[in-house]
Amino acid sequence: MHMLRLRLLVDYRTEPIVEKRFRILAHISNQLRKHVKKQLSRLEKDKVYQELKKEYGRLKKLDPDNHEEVATDLSRVSGLMDETINELGLTKSGLEKYASVMQRRYKKNISSHQVQAEVAHILKGLEKVLYGDGKDIHYKKERDFTTIPGKSCSNGVILHFDQDDEKHEVNCYITWNGIAIPVRYDLSKADLPGGRNYVNESLSSGKICYCEIKRIWFRSGYKYYVDIYMKGEAPKKVEPGKSVMGIDEGTSTVAAVSGDAVFLEELAPQCVDYNKEITKLQRQIDVSTRKTNPDKFNEDGTCRKRSGWKEKHWTFSKNCLRKKAKLRELYRRKSAYAKCRHENLLNRMIQSASSFVNEPMEFSALAKRSKKTERQDKLSEVKKKDGSVKLVRKYKRKKRFGKSVNDRSPALFQTRLKQKCVQYGLAYMETDKWKYRASQYDHDLDAYIKVELSRRFKTVAGQVVQRDLYSAFLQSCMGTPEKPDREKCLQLFGQFVRMQAELIMKMKASGQSRPACFGF
Repeated sequence: MHMLRLRLLVDYRTEPIVEKRFRILAHISNQLRKHVKKQLSRLEKDKVYQELKKEYGRLKKLDPDNHEEVATDLSRVSGLMDETINELGLTKSGLEKYASVMQRRYKKNISSHQVQAEVAHILKGLEKVLYGDGKDIHYKKERDFTTIPGKSCSNGVILHFDQDDEKHEVNCYITWNGIAIPVRYDLSKADLPGGRNYVNESLSSGKICYCEIKRIWFRSGYKYYVDIYMKGEAPKKVEPGKSVMGIDEGTSTVAAVSGDAVFLEELAPQCVDYNKEITKLQRQIDVSTRKTNPDKFNEDGTCRKRSGWKEKHWTFSKNCLRKKAKLRELYRRKSAYAKCRHENLLNRMIQSASSFVNEPMEFSALAKRSKKTERQDKLSEVKKKDGSVKLVRKYKRKKRFGKSVNDRSPALFQTRLKQKCVQYGLAYMETDKWKYRASQYDHDLDAYIKVELSRRFKTVAGQVVQRDLYSAFLQSCMGTPEKPDREKCLQLFGQFVRMQAELIMKMKASGQSRPACFGF
């Protein structure tokens, strides 16, 4: 399944109706969340259910595979817990039945399938609370509702194509509960191999499953789109290569090596410029907010905690609201820029390879702060109020790669690579990061040698190689998921050194500044 997004030509008559329907969906969704929170509270107070939960946890610690009695008891306790959950209506059918009562009141604006699709979103969060590590169901602000979901192509948002014989054109529009909105699309753009059009190929190749309404914030306000979900894979924009490509991805950079190409690039390099603009705007908004709300802050500048509606009500100037709108748009542009850069780089990589070998990374773990509280080895001088100097060992910073992961979106790059491999029918393989150890392996000595992270270049077989590129080269020479193929490394190493030298020379000649982790 793939998705095609087209712009809706919403005018001054239909825009208030669409906005009203987003407000209705937000109201129904939050009322449903309120009901779920109430039922979860009743479940927490149910002593029988809590005892069953403790019993289930105790049985789960045992090995049910080797004990038939444990497996039987586990099934019995699980069944009793499910009965209690069903009685409270915390199931798909129960929540849909509860939501249908509210939907009937707004049936002229929201269809039953659209409400059922919203129920499915809430049900995912409920399952995390009941069976996973979720803590609670949370309400959503109206502005956070950016999609009116769909479920069927015959209910809710329906896409139509009408042939205009006089103008020799095809008119595309959607109908949605009594309103019709034109759809803008361009069939003249040749953005596929052979001069074909992507939109035309996508619409003609797959059967439409359902449509959703999407709103995206711009500085001038919302713009509306229709997301068309179709069966089958998306049209192929590039022709895949024929070699094997190894990838070494970091939190902010990616290195890739194949038989005829090498890549060493920074992920979303211009995100730093966006961060500067965002920081500047945030500072201006903070100054404006403090001027218009002086009673909300203490003398030391901290925010005053108060209860009551009047104390919680904040006043913002028109200029401040405009800056907030601009800030919101900057975040959107930054996100769209990172996605666009990832797609562009992946398309260039696919043109050079038919198989990809990657080392899996858990970027969410790298984004978290360190749990250990440690002091530095060196002594630092600290000046006291009386002018005396004291030598202390300062605490080590607990921050790791959270900001870099947030800016560069390396996990998105990894996810999109897997999706594109499925789309193009390419092979995607992963190595064992604990046993493969591409950053330590030396194929010439056939040994693992630990190198300091600060050393970005090292010598292998008498040749100086860049650390990340060499790791990617070893990934491309995978023998098994646990070790590279040494014979393949010896055979292809000379070609890799030549391609690496050409790439580094080209990058230096460009005159652009590079990250320090590249080493040049």
